[in-house]
Amino acid sequence: MKKTKGIRSWMMKKNQDNTGREVIFTMKKGKGLKSWTYAVPILILAFALPMLLVHAPAHGQTVTCSAKMDQAKDSDGDGFTDYQECYGFKLADANLTPFCGSAGCGGSTQKGQNIPARANRLDPNSKDLFVILAPWPSPPDNILIQYFGSNNLMQTLEYVTNPIGQAAGQGGLGVTVHLIGDFADRKVTSGSPQKAIRIAESPDNSDPLTLGISNYGTPNGIDFATIFTRRIVSFIDSLCPANTTCVDSTGLTSLELKKKYIKHVIAHEVGHVVLLTNVSNPNYGGYHYKSGTNVLMDQAIYFTNKSGTVTYYIGTNYTTNDQSIFVVK
Repeated sequence: MKKTKGIRSWMMKKNQDNTGREVIFTMKKGKGLKSWTYAVPILILAFALPMLLVHAPAHGQTVTCSAKMDQAKDSDGDGFTDYQECYGFKLADANLTPFCGSAGCGGSTQKGQNIPARANRLDPNSKDLFVILAPWPSPPDNILIQYFGSNNLMQTLEYVTNPIGQAAGQGGLGVTVHLIGDFADRKVTSGSPQKAIRIAESPDNSDPLTLGISNYGTPNGIDFATIFTRRIVSFIDSLCPANTTCVDSTGLTSLELKKKYIKHVIAHEVGHVVLLTNVSNPNYGGYHYKSGTNVLMDQAIYFTNKSGTVTYYIGTNYTTNDQSIFVVK
């Protein structure tokens, strides 16, 4: 079933591996703005249940902060000038909250004194990315707050903020992420056109096949990133009835397994909003890698069901190529 190319051009595609053990249907969107993830599983053998689920910043020489510096230059390419990142600015929120730079905090403290740790300030020598994370406001569907705590939501972005590399504890984009409050048009500060990424949590549980959705573009594009946490939880629960063990490939179970899955989906959607996987492959549903590669931008998470144990293979790393090409403005 195929419709001509356009913003709502869809195609149903069936894939079957050469073992004959699985049949997977995936819905693929034609070239356009949005990135969707879907899966329709069909059980063929009782002992094997694979399923498809959809869902170093480069800069020049080191910047030295100086009152005489070029006030228009953006050496690290993150949408904020070197001068802003040296001396800070005020967020464009209702309170005009001061945000510190690497040489001081503007009017909030004396320049050069009481400079916060890197996670809480700007720096002209490495990228800063502002994120608006909008949890669902009330129970029982405010899963992000229930699982991570209202004061620890930065944990949800662990796989984005991890350092560049492929070893344990690495695999991220090496970018410093700042969580900020939700405000109109996502513009971070009045002195820059740069916008924040906005990721909204949705309690909608009507489509179990869609776990996340976002635009393919940059933070300055259309605001659309959504994560369906209730669907993630419901999916795992549906495969873990009594007498069944659910575990990820590193041994995580129960709540920690669900938290890891949620962090994976958030990092996946962030990847689409910073132009990762820059070659669209129609075989993998667009800007994705083949399921089973076990990286954050896989088209799907792979799992098996053997002898009552469901094992998930949840990627936590971006590829080395993605780590080198991400764009935040």
